[in-house]
Amino acid sequence: CLKLYLSLAVASPAAPEAPHISSVDYSQGVLFVRWTYGELFIDLSHSRMLHWQVVAVGKKGAEKSYSVDVTRNAMRASLPLPPGDIYNLTVTACTERSRNTSVPNIIKLGQT
Repeated sequence: CLKLYLSLAVASPAAPEAPHISSVDYSQGVLFVRWTYGELFIDLSHSRMLHWQVVAVGKKGAEKSYSVDVTRNAMRASLPLPPGDIYNLTVTACTERSRNTSVPNIIKLGQT
């Protein structure tokens, strides 16, 4: 029983670190998001990281969700979002077996 426990512990990789949203800008109906992950100059080319998922969920009226998947080496994304709503914005680090999501950012987009 102990032998089985040890082999499972070694075989299961740790969850990825949660990304940190570093900047958000909104211009002409598009939200531009940048984030950091781990060390300042981390090389993800040999990582188990598959991709990032950026999600913005609107709060007004019927809940609307907007998302985009981004390749692992890019730590920026753009999402077309309609103005006049409050969005819960997150970035998720995704591997084959697990994921970890950033602290949510609340973004209020005024009417243009």
